[in-house]
Amino acid sequence: MLTGIIQLDDAYLDGEQHGGKRGRGSANIPFVAAVSTNEQGHPIAMNFNVVKGFRLNEISRWAKLHITPHQTVPLFLMDSPVFLRLKTLAVTI
Repeated sequence: MLTGIIQLDDAYLDGEQHGGKRGRGSANIPFVAAVSTNEQGHPIAMNFNVVKGFRLNEISRWAKLHITPHQTVPLFLMDSPVFLRLKTLAVTI
């Protein structure tokens, strides 16, 4: 499980399909990228997991499996609105 200061990002595997839709709603594979760092900003661990999508229930499930409770996830390090809603979970951010 990830500990320390955790940086999160949502992304899609397979990139842009020529002539296809990009980003959310595309046929690409959604995944969460996470890096935990120490107080000095040095990486401790990385985690890349395929998820079913970026809805709150799926990200909540992911967080409970991969983030140790009561860790720090700075708001300015998250670019997805669903990560900001993780405050409602047992995972403290």
